[in-house]
Amino acid sequence: FQRLLAFARDKFPMGCATANADGLKQKGIVGGHAYTVLDVRELVGVKTGCQTLLTFGAPSDPTSSSSASSACAAHLSGGAGAEGGVQGPLRLLLVRNPWGQKEHNGDWSAKSSLWTAALAKELGRTQKNDGTFWISWHDFQLCFCVIDVCKAHIGWTGITLPAKISAGATAYDVVVLGE
Repeated sequence: FQRLLAFARDKFPMGCATANADGLKQKGIVGGHAYTVLDVRELVGVKTGCQTLLTFGAPSDPTSSSSASSACAAHLSGGAGAEGGVQGPLRLLLVRNPWGQKEHNGDWSAKSSLWTAALAKELGRTQKNDGTFWISWHDFQLCFCVIDVCKAHIGWTGITLPAKISAGATAYDVVVLGE
């Protein structure tokens, strides 16, 4: 996950794909389909239940949180542990279906009850049916089977050169034509 965070920080284009697996459709995920990874986040200090204050960086006092339901606690990264306290880091990915529709409908999806107003604002969550959705790292690993990263740095440019292939050649002979 740390490598994905670094790729996102470096703004490398990323994609992911699903296999044709049973059970994906009921989660709102299309099987045998490619998606784009738009963002990767790790949030520290997110409290279980309905948080009103988020800290990004060092966790706040783990004893200051009110009690939360174990159902909500189990959905946060780290799952088990200090109910009502600060869990391990919350790991989320922002994924987009290029069809512009059909979104993940589980935990951390647009209509999930796990969102608080503060977290929704911080991550820019919308409830539009535009194919873009947040998904936990745990659920991502259950639904997606591959991640592709293109290590193209900002400012890099590409060039396409016309090529001429010799007739009857067993291998390609590429001739770069002048401008």
